[in-house]
Amino acid sequence: MDSYMSKLNIRPNEEHTFTLSGIHSKRDSWQPWAAKYVEKMTPPTAAQIKKYGYKAAWLRKLVKRYQTDDSAQFKWNYQPIYNPLIDLTLHTTYSKTKQHDKRPAKYNPVSSLGTMGNESWVSYTDKTIELENVSLINIGDVKNALKIGSQAHLHDRNTLMYYKGYEKKPNYHQGYFQPAYMPSGKQQTYSFYVQDEISVSNFVLTPSLRYDYVRNHGTKNYASAYNDPDPRFGHDYSPVTYSGWTPRFGTYWQATNNIGFFGDISYAWQAPTIDQTYEVQFTPKNGGSGKITATP
Repeated sequence: MDSYMSKLNIRPNEEHTFTLSGIHSKRDSWQPWAAKYVEKMTPPTAAQIKKYGYKAAWLRKLVKRYQTDDSAQFKWNYQPIYNPLIDLTLHTTYSKTKQHDKRPAKYNPVSSLGTMGNESWVSYTDKTIELENVSLINIGDVKNALKIGSQAHLHDRNTLMYYKGYEKKPNYHQGYFQPAYMPSGKQQTYSFYVQDEISVSNFVLTPSLRYDYVRNHGTKNYASAYNDPDPRFGHDYSPVTYSGWTPRFGTYWQATNNIGFFGDISYAWQAPTIDQTYEVQFTPKNGGSGKITATP
């Protein structure tokens, strides 16, 4: 595994600060398909070692993984010396992960639909941009740190697997299709938040409110077994939206120089992920139950 990182900080004057950083890493290794399978993995039997050889008996249980990770971020802070109402920060990030898993045929691999078949390709791309300002407002003995900000998060996922057992089945696109439990799609999140940190003597009260708007976009599966237009089977990849408010109220009391007490009350919600929204089952005509498993 090789990793490279670079970072640059620029401060042309006392009011502006710029930060730019990037990371690139790549991996080429043999490993279990997923971390949770390590505990479930059983060693090769004596018969398997005799048949395939010690090394091959182990490798047929693993995947050959090629993975690259790239990320970058840019941050700009503007804080005028004589203006306490402005402490502005712009923060943008980009990250992309590409993963190619393969089970070479020469090792007679153990493959299944539930473990991404004989070969798979997955990529995740995330982009964020956030703009935030903090204003310091003092009214008598009451100090306020008012934070107002907005954020956008764009997530894009593409998946594809090859399952040799279905290479002669047209309803499974000759073995190349998206896993039913890991569909491709996009999730877009747009948020706005406001928070006021109120300090009075040794008490700090922090009310805040956040609004999120989430839109999920599904991608139709290449396999007709997972892309049946009949509404009874729930193969619906059309966009869906979710929105809601998250209020929070925090308190802190500095009782002594060495003892402090805090408490928070909040109501939060979370939109379903792409998996939860667009996971499907194959239809009865393909040998499945065809029940709708996802709950938008």
